[in-house]
Amino acid sequence: MTNLTCLAIRFILIQLSGKPLMEIPTIRATVGDTLLKIYASESVDYFTAGLLDGYLEPDADLEIAMCRNFIVQHAQSQLLQLLAIPGVEKQAECLRLLEDMRSLAMRGETVESVNMHIALNGIHHAGKEMANEVRQIRNPLFNPSFIIKKMIQDRHQEKDEPKLTLYLAEHLHPTLKKPSEQLEYCVLRMRYTCETLMSRHGTDVVNAHTELSRLAEAATEILAMTAVLGRASRSYCIGVRNAEIEMKLASVFVESTKDRVKKLLLEANEGEYLNLDYFRLEFGQKVLEANSVLVEKPTARVFW
Repeated sequence: MTNLTCLAIRFILIQLSGKPLMEIPTIRATVGDTLLKIYASESVDYFTAGLLDGYLEPDADLEIAMCRNFIVQHAQSQLLQLLAIPGVEKQAECLRLLEDMRSLAMRGETVESVNMHIALNGIHHAGKEMANEVRQIRNPLFNPSFIIKKMIQDRHQEKDEPKLTLYLAEHLHPTLKKPSEQLEYCVLRMRYTCETLMSRHGTDVVNAHTELSRLAEAATEILAMTAVLGRASRSYCIGVRNAEIEMKLASVFVESTKDRVKKLLLEANEGEYLNLDYFRLEFGQKVLEANSVLVEKPTARVFW
């Protein structure tokens, strides 16, 4: 992505409709969005490398998988957007970059298989931490007092307004208070979603693939938000050049990512009927069984 950004800047003086490319809002938005994705990808990479280098025998398999998936998913989509900028179409360079992205995305395992690895390992860890609570939730008649307490405790979660009790802002520069609260919201909603899925499915949660896939994507985005905020706060505190731009990048990235995480977790909480997974799976099964598209072409019957 960095190479294509340089290409975009190199061709910035090419005229389009009588204006330099840099004055066209859509192109500026594309380049700006690319800067956001580059900053986030570098932050996740730096954060993961720090985990690997900071411990003798680090257990960072999940972080490595999340880092890989985040870079693959965002790099491919952003690369295609950059290719749409007039004057950037260099065939050999673009083909090489696309081939690199394809190799990263498809070599050995797909994004979906890595997502399942993230989700299953994450839900296994969460299950060990919340096993007692889940057991009581799944047996409400034997634990009436606990259920009443749980209903009172989760009333804010039911309204999608969790109480922010982690105080993450204390570990960052005061300027990043609002983004840190948005990250804290996502973390608390993630915990609630894990509890909901385990309570709904029990030991069969490993078969809820579509919901687990959403959980893995949300966890990956939360890791990126954490890495971005940590990097920006560090840069600002030690006086890195252009640190104020990093603070803005971090705030914008967290603001935009929070909405995506919120949507993913809400769909996982709602279940297969409300998020339409049941119907998508049914359609897919019918197509595979019939070995055809099933629906007729719109020109199958013409009345004129």
